[in-house]
Amino acid sequence: MSNEGLISTAGVDDEIGRAIGLFMGRGRRYSVSDVAMATGLGARTLQSYIASGEERRTPSYEALFTLMQFFGPQFTSKVLGWIGQGAHSLTPQAGDPGMVIATLAQGVSQFAIRGADNHFCHVDQGALEPVADELIATLVPFSSRATK
Repeated sequence: MSNEGLISTAGVDDEIGRAIGLFMGRGRRYSVSDVAMATGLGARTLQSYIASGEERRTPSYEALFTLMQFFGPQFTSKVLGWIGQGAHSLTPQAGDPGMVIATLAQGVSQFAIRGADNHFCHVDQGALEPVADELIATLVPFSSRATK
């Protein structure tokens, strides 16, 4: 079997360190102390992940997974991107397009069910009020009236 195409350990270490350095450290999104407090990883250990030269250490897979969970899919994609892969969250967030569409579709279906008799009575209106509130809240970020 040919070794062509195998990934070098040094390459992996460099890419992981580069990715961590994009998210953590002086002038970055998170300080070392913020990450230490949130993840339970030691500050000195975290500092070693972004150090240069002989001082740099590569996280264990447990620590790397902890950092992936904390930093999120954007970080995970940075780690995997150099091999042509990426990541996405399996937990949809309220503003994600799929969640917006699902919320709108569910709300519209409730209105369709309640209005099937071609009339919204006081019972329908009471039941639809929270649905309407959720639809409005979902659409506000897309409105020209949304504060930016």
